[in-house]
Amino acid sequence: MTNNNNKPAEEKKEQFKYELEYDRDGCIGAGSCVAVYPEQWSLDDEGKAVFVKKEFNDNELEKNKEAAQACPVNVIHIRNKHTGELIDQK
Repeated sequence: MTNNNNKPAEEKKEQFKYELEYDRDGCIGAGSCVAVYPEQWSLDDEGKAVFVKKEFNDNELEKNKEAAQACPVNVIHIRNKHTGELIDQK
């Protein structure tokens, strides 16, 4: 399948640079991530944090880092998908 530019449709999909790693079982529902970045995080009916998007790019990195840093039990981590490296959140 191709698009109007004669490139495969798969190439048109955005390639995200980062992804969240989140330990839901370890979440205590403090809501710190929600307070810092409510466009990305919310609390579900069980009082656990849930994210809107698992993958993102540079334009959202700082806010996601702030949300991860705010977590009192350190269950939110960010990984560079291209290198596999965990992003230092401090």
